Amino acid sequence: MYSLNFLHKADDEDPQFQGFFNIPVDNLFGRPLLMRYIMSRIPDYKGAVVVSPDAGGAKRATKIADALGMDFALIHKVLSLFLQVIDGRNVD
Repeated sequence: MYSLNFLHKADDEDPQFQGFFNIPVDNLFGRPLLMRYIMSRIPDYKGAVVVSPDAGGAKRATKIADALGMDFALIHKVLSLFLQVIDGRNVD
């Protein structure tokens, strides 16, 4: 049997996550590393756009965009259920 003595978690969205463990939890943030990468590797990065793939990542993406003076965009995903229509009624 294995035991865990310490947990490293990357970009924890919920600080209450640490409360579920009875061991030390270290939250590692990727934002500073990503921002340095953008500034050093993307020419004319201020003309680029930071895009969040969904509403859940919008807050993190806007923090990066604002800090770097970049524009921000959000992809709006719509999940739809496949419904068969039989005799004018929806059937799941």
